[in-house]
Amino acid sequence: MKVSETMTINENWSFLSNKSLETKIQSLDDKLNKKQLTLDYRIKNDGNSRAINLRVVSLQDESVVIVDANSFKMSTSIFVDKFKNRLEAIESKIDFLAFVVSAVLQMEISHMGKPFISPIKITDLKFHCANNDRPSSVSFEYNKDSDSRYGVNGGGVFEQKEYSMTIQFRAWTDRIRIDASSIRIYELPKNVGFEIETESGYRGYIDMILYVGLSVEYDSLTLKKAKQVTTDFSNMLEFARSY
Repeated sequence: MKVSETMTINENWSFLSNKSLETKIQSLDDKLNKKQLTLDYRIKNDGNSRAINLRVVSLQDESVVIVDANSFKMSTSIFVDKFKNRLEAIESKIDFLAFVVSAVLQMEISHMGKPFISPIKITDLKFHCANNDRPSSVSFEYNKDSDSRYGVNGGGVFEQKEYSMTIQFRAWTDRIRIDASSIRIYELPKNVGFEIETESGYRGYIDMILYVGLSVEYDSLTLKKAKQVTTDFSNMLEFARSY
C-alpha cells in the first residue's frame, strides 16, 4: 500500500493502533522524504497470523524498492519492540539507502536508449541490517529475466560497515558461454576481474564459461560517488558483453 497524496501517514498506518509507533513512522518518513524516499509496507498471511515487511521506496521512481530482509508476525507479544528495531535500523542508514537508490537510478538511466544494448533493470533490492548502527548491505539482481543474446545478467551488493562512510560495491555476471575456442584481452577495466571455466559441451566439444566481477570502494556517500558506481558498473558490463 503506497502512501497516497490524499491519505495521511496516520491513516495509512492506523492498523497498528499504537500512537508511539505512528509517531516514529511519521518522524522517519519526514527524514526519508528529504532524501526523495518514503516508507511503505506489505502484509502477508503467515499461517494463522499476519506478517509485516517494511520497504523503502523511491519518490522519483516507484519501481525502485528496497525491501527489508526482516519480516515479523504482528500477533506476537514482542511485535512492537521488533517494529521499533526495524524503524531504528532504517533510520540509522537513511544516507546509505539514499546513496543506493541514487546509484540504482543512474545505473538504469545510463543504459536507456543505447543502440544494440538491452536496458539494465535492477530488481530484488534487499536491505540487511541486524539493528541500529550495525553493518548493513543492500543486495540486488539485474536483468533477472533477460533472455537476450546480448543481455548480461547477474547480481551485486552495496555494503557499509558500522561507524564508517566507506561503501564497498561488488557486482558480478552470471555465466557467459563463449562461442570461441579462445579469448584475447587487450585491456582489463580498473577493479574488474574474471574467471574462465570449461565444461563438456555438445558432441564432446569443450565449452568456455566466463564470469566477470567488479569490486571497488567509495569513501563517501556523495552524488559524485553514486555516479562513479554507474561508470564502474558500466565498464564491467561492457567488458562482459565483448565476449
